[in-house]
Amino acid sequence: MMLHYGLPIMKERAEWLGGELEIGEPEKGGTQIKLSFIAHEDQINIQSEIQIKRVGNGQ
Repeated sequence: MMLHYGLPIMKERAEWLGGELEIGEPEKGGTQIKLSFIAHEDQINIQSEIQIKRVGNGQ
């Protein structure tokens, strides 16, 4: 039997950053994972932010 630790580790890291990890099932199927946390202004990398938005919107 194989155990998977990926999502619990992601949840733990999100909480460590002061954030939240949500896992859901959209009506169209599949799995939706939402990671939310507040980044300090001096830590924001604009290119990373754009890439995350593209992935997050399924584009």
